[in-house]
Amino acid sequence: MGRRGPPPDPMSGRTQRGLNSLKGRRVVPFGAEGLPKAMMPADLSPAAKAVWKREASGLEKRKLLDALSAPLFIMLCEQVATVQELNKIIRKDGLVITGRGGRQVPHPTLSALRSSEKIVLSLLKEFQMTPMSRARAGTVYDAEPGIEDFF
Repeated sequence: MGRRGPPPDPMSGRTQRGLNSLKGRRVVPFGAEGLPKAMMPADLSPAAKAVWKREASGLEKRKLLDALSAPLFIMLCEQVATVQELNKIIRKDGLVITGRGGRQVPHPTLSALRSSEKIVLSLLKEFQMTPMSRARAGTVYDAEPGIEDFF
């Protein structure tokens, strides 16, 4: 049988007892220095550079891309490029290929595609680039012009 009542909050009395170590101190968040405009690495693949150019400015405006989150964004760009390449291979060869003995087997790149897509999805969530992650973060975007009149 569990305990009765709400779970205890270990931080409830800290500020009352004067144990708040942040009181009266200026806290500077990590990455506050911002991202230099020329932060795009030169060794990105051409497809990853296209993703960077397309998405980086919007993330900078929303203050989601700074010097600390740039390595994650580099990984996101490379993974999106990988997913695009794997999709090209599968479109060219088909979902099923002929294996040993003439049997039809799933294309070997399908498993690599699935794992890359999982990585891309998790990184998209980090940058609030999915509808659910934006909703959880409370990010509000302007609706299309005139959409209020429609409803």
